[in-house]
Amino acid sequence: MENEIIAILGLFGAKQVIRVYNNDECIKAVSCNVPELEDLIFGLALEFNTRKINLVGSNVIAQKVRKNLITRYANYNFDINVM
Repeated sequence: MENEIIAILGLFGAKQVIRVYNNDECIKAVSCNVPELEDLIFGLALEFNTRKINLVGSNVIAQKVRKNLITRYANYNFDINVM
């Protein structure tokens, strides 16, 4: 099974949580501030060789992050889902 990134986004928390899963097992978990979010997701996608990114939680933040990732990293063809 392919690695996948799940970012849990909240409007009110100072930290956002990002986890990398392989076969339903969390293999890495990190937290960051909102301004670091897109760069951290991109770095994890490269580190774990995955295109699958799931953004869970605040739809406002998730849609913005999705748009920015698609725009900034268009050459990587990420499969980004907002849940």
